[in-house]
Amino acid sequence: MTANECLTKFNSIKECLSEVLWMHFEIQSADSEQVILVGKPDEFAEPMLEIVFVQPFMISCPMHFTYEGGDFIGLAPQEEFYQMNERYHIGQGYHIFKIKVENRRFFIIARSMHVSIR
Repeated sequence: MTANECLTKFNSIKECLSEVLWMHFEIQSADSEQVILVGKPDEFAEPMLEIVFVQPFMISCPMHFTYEGGDFIGLAPQEEFYQMNERYHIGQGYHIFKIKVENRRFFIIARSMHVSIR
């Protein structure tokens, strides 16, 4: 997955989030093959947004959180990638997906991602 492909997916997520005031997110499942992050208009509704991170290497993210505006997801800049690589020895072909909620930043390191909007 290239950075441009990631940007295209980020834009579709941004467009989806621009249509709601807030969204409840939770990690629906996680294993060595994929991490599934779903977004719902409220905690009991059906998922409106599904982000699948393929072949995860590392996760630093709470199991559930609420998005209430602003930037949501992006790639870590090269300098930050190098710093994290020194610490965690990230393999080639991985991306650091940064999730920003309020003043907190989480990350999921994975090979690629898929987005499904309902």
